[in-house]
Amino acid sequence: MNERPQLDGRPFPGVMAYTYREHQADFVAAGLEVFRLSLPVGWVGPGRYDYTEADAVAAAFCAAHPKVRLFPLLWMDGPETKWWELENPDDVAVALDRATGAIRRTHPNVPGFAQPGQDFTPTGDLFDRHHQGTPCLHSFASTRWREQAAEALGRAIAHFEETFPGRFAGYYVCAGLSYEWFSWGNYTDDLLFDYSAPMQRYFQQWLERRYGTPAALSAAWHRPVAGFADVLPPPPDERPAAHAFPLLDPLTQAPAADFAAALSEAQAEAFLALCERAKAAAAPGAWVGGFYGYWWTQTNAPGPARSGHLALQRVLESPAVDFVGSPYDYSNRGVGGVNSAQTMPGSLRAHGKRYINSTDIKLAEDRHDWQSFIRVPRTEGEAVELMKRDFAFSLAEGQEQSWVDLFGGAFQRPALREALTRLQRLAVEQPELRRAPRSQALVVVDEESLR
Repeated sequence: MNERPQLDGRPFPGVMAYTYREHQADFVAAGLEVFRLSLPVGWVGPGRYDYTEADAVAAAFCAAHPKVRLFPLLWMDGPETKWWELENPDDVAVALDRATGAIRRTHPNVPGFAQPGQDFTPTGDLFDRHHQGTPCLHSFASTRWREQAAEALGRAIAHFEETFPGRFAGYYVCAGLSYEWFSWGNYTDDLLFDYSAPMQRYFQQWLERRYGTPAALSAAWHRPVAGFADVLPPPPDERPAAHAFPLLDPLTQAPAADFAAALSEAQAEAFLALCERAKAAAAPGAWVGGFYGYWWTQTNAPGPARSGHLALQRVLESPAVDFVGSPYDYSNRGVGGVNSAQTMPGSLRAHGKRYINSTDIKLAEDRHDWQSFIRVPRTEGEAVELMKRDFAFSLAEGQEQSWVDLFGGAFQRPALREALTRLQRLAVEQPELRRAPRSQALVVVDEESLR
């Protein structure tokens, strides 16, 4: 079991904050010491690295208090790396139009592909870079991206550890849409990924490992296959639409099931390769992990095939991953609802991993982006009750927790800050309240489950 990071010789109480610099003082006053924040990785060109901006952000957070420790998000294909597409055009992801089967490079719900002469300089704060900026749309099957991104990650972490010794409690390794290892095009059903040459080669190799012989593949796909090198990814008209959910018909949709599984395997392999490099560069005891394993219900239906998280077992078995994180479930998180994880915390703990649950507190008058069917607290009293519910859930399920305050400055309110102070005191003084879960979920999330 991965032990908690040590903070000046004391165990991390399992609670951190994810916030902007202007709201950090609210959390420091409440006794929180560990801060999740977004840091640029400084990968600014082929073989070129610049940590000036990241150092300034990290220094500002550290200056708030000598005990502050950082647990940053490092987005490996964020807007800072958009130049990579132009340098490596053969390794960029390719999208096909579901209706026509033609290659598409623009869509309102898919980040735009790089254009020569375009200025990719990120604008706005670091959080908005992740959610509004344009990421580098590499293929997850690209070995070139994987190797170069791992090199950039290792260099960045080594730099942070040398420049701010003892200040980093862990690292979120981030990539994909919304930095949560989602597949490109996850938010639309109009475009389907990934039809690039790297993904085609990966799919052929994956099928050979899976089936062994063309005859076995022919039997599974109910069609003649001469050889693995002849197989192409299934065209859009053979891939089910969103309303099909995760379960596919084995008689008619086996190629689509296999391709969804192969896409997830490529994504997981990239994640694990980066985590391995991060572990080698991080200080002993620092946690390494990322947002992964979602049984994604943001659209009120399970969608692991769409999010690209089918290869959870590989992540569970990897010694390079110390934790998995996610926001808590979007489907019923508001007042009168429940707190539940988007992944399987018990299964994670059974495999020696931790789970960090992101808890978002907002009032109706704050700027917020919750779905309309989620009732946001209207009063401070309702917000405090929501805090108590979410904190108790994390303790009862043996989870770590990240309080989120990115927009409204909710904890500037004395009542909420006092509640946060009391809850943090419980986490520090009574660690025995954080119970290891007694159950684990057996959820088959591989290609067989799609049949």
